Amino acid sequence: MKKLLLIIVLTFVGMQVSAQQTTDSNSKLEKIASEQVALFHKKLNLNEKQQELATSLILEHLKTEKTQKLIGTSKSKSASLESDSKIMELINRALLDEPIFDKEFTEILDENQEQILNKMIPRV
Repeated sequence: MKKLLLIIVLTFVGMQVSAQQTTDSNSKLEKIASEQVALFHKKLNLNEKQQELATSLILEHLKTEKTQKLIGTSKSKSASLESDSKIMELINRALLDEPIFDKEFTEILDENQEQILNKMIPRV
């Protein structure tokens, strides 16, 4: 009986820790997505609807293995503001270098914004 109770308690604790880690991970991704949208808004003057669509799109792509590796690498770097800014630019570049993201993101933009984006990132 004591073993069963111990197993139940340990299982419950394990589930709580796992849920907390998932919540922490999601909040970090949401923070990064928010910062990415702010970068795009600054460069492209996104309207509110575009910002909402961009946030969803960015969150989806931040969960990819390639981006997760970049985020993981950035955690080991210094936490200075200059470093954070460079990391955000690296993530921004990694997102735009993904053909699927680039295509989907371009669909959110109007013609003028797309031209600005094309000037920022020359297409081949």
